[in-house]
Amino acid sequence: MILFNQENGLFEEKLRPANHGPVLYFPKELSSIESIDTASLNKNVVKKLTTLFEIIKETEKRCFSAQEISQLFNVQFNTARAFLHKLKNSNISQTASNFKHFNNSKNASLYLVNSKSTTYSKTVLKNGEMTTISNENRHLLITSDSNPLITPNLSVNDNGLLKAFFNSTQVPDHTRLSNILPISGIKFDNQSSFEVRHSETFSSRILAADPTTEIADIEHIRFLYLIINLTMSYFEYHKQAFILKNHVEAICSINRDQILTWLMVDKDSEHWKSFVDKNLAIWANTLFCCSELIESQWISEATKPLFRIEKKLAHRKSSKFPQVYVLRWDVDALKFILKSKGPYLLPWSVISGSDFSFLLYLDARLKWPGKKSASQRINYSAKELKKIFPMVIGREQVPQSSEKFAHYIVTALHEHATRFKNFTKKNPSFLFKNEDVISFYDRNHNEVELLSVLKKKHYISQIKAYIGGIWFDFIMDGIGANKEAYLEVHYKSKNVIRSSLPARILPSIIDNDNECDSTKLKAKGYYSYSPQYYFSEELTLHADKLVNPGFNYNTTAGDQSLNNVPDDIVDIIVDQYQNTDLGLAGPLLNEHTVDLPNFLNGDMPPILDPKIIRNVEARKFVIARFPAGKNVVIHYHIWITITKDEPKLLLSYYSTDDDINKTVDELVQRTGDFKDRILERIKASYSTLQPISVGEYLIDRVSMSNIKEALNTFLEDDLKLASNDQLYALITNNKRHIVRYSQSVSPIADPLGFASKFKHYIK
Repeated sequence: MILFNQENGLFEEKLRPANHGPVLYFPKELSSIESIDTASLNKNVVKKLTTLFEIIKETEKRCFSAQEISQLFNVQFNTARAFLHKLKNSNISQTASNFKHFNNSKNASLYLVNSKSTTYSKTVLKNGEMTTISNENRHLLITSDSNPLITPNLSVNDNGLLKAFFNSTQVPDHTRLSNILPISGIKFDNQSSFEVRHSETFSSRILAADPTTEIADIEHIRFLYLIINLTMSYFEYHKQAFILKNHVEAICSINRDQILTWLMVDKDSEHWKSFVDKNLAIWANTLFCCSELIESQWISEATKPLFRIEKKLAHRKSSKFPQVYVLRWDVDALKFILKSKGPYLLPWSVISGSDFSFLLYLDARLKWPGKKSASQRINYSAKELKKIFPMVIGREQVPQSSEKFAHYIVTALHEHATRFKNFTKKNPSFLFKNEDVISFYDRNHNEVELLSVLKKKHYISQIKAYIGGIWFDFIMDGIGANKEAYLEVHYKSKNVIRSSLPARILPSIIDNDNECDSTKLKAKGYYSYSPQYYFSEELTLHADKLVNPGFNYNTTAGDQSLNNVPDDIVDIIVDQYQNTDLGLAGPLLNEHTVDLPNFLNGDMPPILDPKIIRNVEARKFVIARFPAGKNVVIHYHIWITITKDEPKLLLSYYSTDDDINKTVDELVQRTGDFKDRILERIKASYSTLQPISVGEYLIDRVSMSNIKEALNTFLEDDLKLASNDQLYALITNNKRHIVRYSQSVSPIADPLGFASKFKHYIK
C-alpha cells in the first residue's frame, strides 16, 4: 500500500515485496477513464486502464504493482512492466521523484497517473507543407474541452446568421441555409454559380473559390452545425483569457477527434479522418454573395466564405490527415454566433445521426408554435417532405423519384438507428441512456429486424421513429413508381428539453417523476420553456472585440471595448491579472504584446505542458549512463551523443545547475528541440547519478570543488579547470594512478597536497 507522509513529503511503500516491480498509482481526483487523455493509446491499453478504473471504483484500491497487473491480466511479468513503461512514455503517467520503497530502496519506481490535459498537436501544416512547431506558433495548438456527455450541443438560428453574414436586413425571415445551398447531388462544376431569388428585393449566389473542388450543399449543413457548436465551445473555454485582450481575432481551433466523437464514428478510421478534412475544405471553398434591390438598383455585396482554414496541425510530419484545424471565421458571422441570446440545444444523437434525420428534426423544431405551447403536431405531404431534403441523381441530374426517395428515407433512418450502438460498443466510456428508438414495419405490419432493413427496404411500409424527444411516423403508400412517403410529427416540449440536455447533466435536473425541474434548469443556465441555453456575458463582450487576423494596432487606436466590461467582471480583473493560467491565450495568429500583464512575456509562447509538445524535426540525441551494463545499478555520469562525428557532452554527479543549463542550451542549438523537453530528459537521468570514490574516500560535491580550486592554484590561467566535470573526467581517466596518490595524501583533509601529486597531468 502506498501512503503519503505529510511530514517528509514522500510517497512510502513498506509492505509490498521488493521484487514486485514498478507501482502505478491513481490519485484520488481520477475517477474514470474520462479523467485521463487516452488519445495516443491503442484500444488494448485503454481497455486495461478501464478495467483498473473499475477495480478502483469497486475496491478503492488505487495502486497496482507490475506483479499485480501481470496476475490481473494473465500476462508475463515483463509484459506488465512494458505496459507501465508505455504509460510513462505516452505521458499518461510520470515518475514520482518523492517515492521511498523501504524494501527496494535502490530500484523502486512509482508512476503517478496524470490527470487529463488539453490535447496539443505536434506539427503545423502551412501552405500545404508540413512545418514544425516553434515558440512562435505553439499558441495555435489549444482547442476546447468539448465532451458530448457534459457539453451542451449549441446551435444558432440560421436565418439570423445569414442576416448577420450578409449584413443585410432584406434577407427574408423564411430564408434558411437549406434555401440558399444547392440541392444534394448537384454537379456544381457544370455552372459558374448557383443563384436563388428569395424575394423581389433579395437574391443569394453561391460560387466556388476553386472551381475544381466541391462546394457545400444541403447534405453538408449538419457538419456546419457541428463546427458552429465546437466554435462556441472554443470561445467559452477561452473566455477568461480573452478578458486580458483589447482585441480578439476571429480565429478558433477545432480538434478532429472531437468532431468524430460528436459524429459517433471511429476516430481511428482513415475514411472518417478524410471525411472531416474533405467537409472542412468544402465549406472553406464555398463562397457566398448576395444582391439587394436598393432604389431600383441591384447592389451586390462582397463574395466571401463563412470561414477559411488558416492552419492545419498534425501529430507528425508524415501524418496523412491533420489533427487540429485553425479556422478563420468571417467576423460578422462569428459576432452573431457569439452574441446569440440563448442558443438552442440539439441532442447528441441528432447531430450524430444521418443528414436527412438531422434536417427533418431541425425543421420540426423550427415549427415550434411558441414558448407557451406544450405540444406540437405537424403533417408533411409527400411534396413537403421532399422539400426538406431535395436530391438529384445520375449524370442527367434529374430529381430523385418518389420511390427512390422513400428508399433513401429507410436507409437514412437505418443509419441513425445503428450509429449509437456501433459507436458505444467500441467506446463504452461514452455509453449513456439513449431514448431514441426507430422501428421498421413491412406491408403486413410486422416489425423488421434492424439487420434485415436494408435488404427489405422495398417492403417497408411504415417507420416509427422517436428521435431527440420527437415522434416521426412515416407511411410509405403505394408500390413501385407510385410509392410516396408521408409523415406525421408530434412532440411535447418537456420530452424535447430532456432529450436535448447532456446525458451527465440530466440527472441533476430531473425530479422524482423523471421530468425536468424548471428551477433546476434555470439554475444550470437553461431556459425552462425550451431547450435553450443562457450564454455568458463574457462571450458577448468578446464578440464586440473581434477583429480580422493580422490587424494593425494603428487601425484600432482608440478602441474602448474593455470599457464595456460588466461591473461584476471589472471587480475580478485585477485578481485575474495575477493568474498565470490566463497565459493560455488561445490559438491567435498574432501574439498581442500591447498592454499585457507583466507575467505574460510577449516573446514566449503561452504556458503549455512541455511533456506533450515536441519538435518532430529536431535532431535526436541519446543519453547513456555510465558505467553501463545490465547488472550495473550505480552510475556516475551520463554521456549525451547526437552523432558519432560530433563531440559528446558529459554531465556527472558533480555538475552544477549552471553546468546543466549550459549543456541544455548547447543541445537546443545543436538539435533544434525545445529547451523544456531537453531539460526534463537530462534531469531524469542526472537524478540517478552517484558520487565516486577515490581509494577509500567518497568524494562529495564540496570535496570535488575543493580539489578543483586547489589544482587551479598550480595552473596557468589558460589551463585552469572551469568545472567540476573537467576534474571528474581527469580523475576517471587516470583513476589507477590517482587512487595510488590518495594512499599517501587525503583528498578530503589535504586537497592542495593531493592536487599537487597530479598537477602535471594538465598541459
